[in-house]
Parts: sequence; structure tokens; C-alpha cells
Amino acid sequence: MRKKESYRIFLIALMTLSIAFGLSSCINEDMSKCGKDYKIKYNLVLHTQIHTLIDIDLNTTEEQYIANRLKQELGTVFTDHALDNDLSFFIGKDLYRHEANIMNANSVSYTIYLPRNNYQNLSLANTGNARNVKITGANDCKALALEQEQKDTIDSHNIGLFTSRLTINEDDFDHDLQTTLYMANCAAAVVINQQEVKPAELWGFVEGMATHFLVNDSIYSTSRNTIVRAKRINEASTASAQTHDALYAVSFPSSKAEWRFHIIAKVNGKYTETILTLNEPLKAGRLKLIKAKLKADGSLVVTNASVGVSVKLDWKPGGSHDIDI
Repeated sequence: MRKKESYRIFLIALMTLSIAFGLSSCINEDMSKCGKDYKIKYNLVLHTQIHTLIDIDLNTTEEQYIANRLKQELGTVFTDHALDNDLSFFIGKDLYRHEANIMNANSVSYTIYLPRNNYQNLSLANTGNARNVKITGANDCKALALEQEQKDTIDSHNIGLFTSRLTINEDDFDHDLQTTLYMANCAAAVVINQQEVKPAELWGFVEGMATHFLVNDSIYSTSRNTIVRAKRINEASTASAQTHDALYAVSFPSSKAEWRFHIIAKVNGKYTETILTLNEPLKAGRLKLIKAKLKADGSLVVTNASVGVSVKLDWKPGGSHDIDI
């Protein structure tokens, strides 16, 4: 009996030593194998408050209708409320962990368990609801990007896209972390005074914008001259009763200084194309408003001297832009 009792005591002691050794191993190895819970807070922030900007630029009684319509349309893009988020954690250039969540907020905190190491956390928001922008290069920190459809012509982005990057060092295990997501796309709108002339048809598009955004490096690039269709505010309403109309396009910013907004109007049975050229880059998270007046020949005149204007009278549909592409 004494031998059995001694043997049992020996086993208990051995197990206790094993557990103690395991715990001390975690401590001695600085928890590199044991890991730790990171508490990370993700916040969305907007550069541009469009309600304020629109109220400043469209402040006459005649402009109130179109001002309110622009707020409604662009309010779904320029919002700090995200429906979903996409989180990637990289060690070096390689993806270590990925998760996608429903967010439905402008700020959210997650507790994420990770082994102690150095990480690069790239975060995206609203990509799950983007109709013509997708995530590419998801397994490589340097290649992760937002990319537009590879088409000659696409519809405007339907939602605001947000991104952030957060470098996490081993020392960061001792405190909570937070990162801020900023808007990666932008918008341009042409508000057209049609008090004197009302077009039978009106449409437009933007060219000169980036098609690709590298998240880790915050670099925009252009792989092709993709045309972004503009949306007409009064397309499905009784436009004849309104003194102003508007065309707006949502896209990535311009990667170069020059970009152009094309407007085609049909007046008295003839088409006229007005090309507005801007030599100031349209930046991420910004809204560019251009005010114009429709003339009897279907061309537009603008009040902003920094906007270049060229006109093609008697323009033929399909001559410079196929709207059915």
C-alpha cells in the first residue's frame, strides 16, 4: 500500500511540475505561443459634411429643391455608417488571419485573439455592398486593393468605401488599440440651371479617375480609361416642373490633376456635348460641386473660372461615348 501511495504522490507531483513548466514556458517565451486578446476599436470618419457644403453652394430659393435631392442621393455615399467590415491581419506580406463582420454602425470594437507578433491590420468597410468595386490581392499585404470592374464604362459607385491601416507591434499587447477608417472614393456633381431652356434628354459621365486603390500604401492608379456614368437627379420625376437638374458621379479620385465631366443635352432635336475640364485633383472623401446654366444651343456655361469649357455642337450619339456599353 505504501508503494502505491508513494507512486500516486509521485504522479501528482509530476503533473504539477508539468503544468508549472508549461505556464513558465509561456512567460519565458513572452507569450509568443500562448497569444493574447487584442481589443481593437474601428472608427469611421468623414472629411466632408455634404449637407453644409450643399447649403453653402446652393443657397437660393430656386436651388432648394435640387439641394435637397442631392442631399438624399449623396447622403447614402457620404455617411459614416458602415454596413459591414473586412479585417485582415498580416505577418510580413502574408495573410495570417481574416474575418468579415456585420457592422451597422460608425464605430465598433472587437476582441481578437492573436499570438504575440508584429502585424499589419488592413481594414475595409462597406465592400460587401459595393456593386462595381471588389477586393483583390487579399492574401498579400502589399497587393490588397479595391478595384473597379474592368470595363470601359461602369455605373457610379453606389456606396461610400472606407479603409484603414494599423501597424501592431509586440509591445502593443499591453493596451487597447484603435484605428480610423477614411473614405476611399469621392463624388462630382454638376447642377444645371434650366429655367430658360429645358432639355429633352440629359446625361453625362466622368473620365480621368483612378481605377485601383492599394490599401496598405494608399496609392491610386489607373489601369485603363474607365468612364463612370453620371446619374441624373430628375430622371424619373417631372423635371419640367423644376428649375434645376443635376448629374452626379461617384468614383475613385483622380490619380492625376486633370479630369473631365462630360454633359450631353438634347435641345430642339439636336445633341450638344459640353466638356468641363478641371486641373485640380478630386480627392478622396470630397464632393466637387459645379454650377452651370443650359443655353439655347444645348451647351453649358459655368461661373467658375477655374473650370475649362469646350463644346461640341450637333454631337452625334455614339460619336464619342456609347451610353449602352
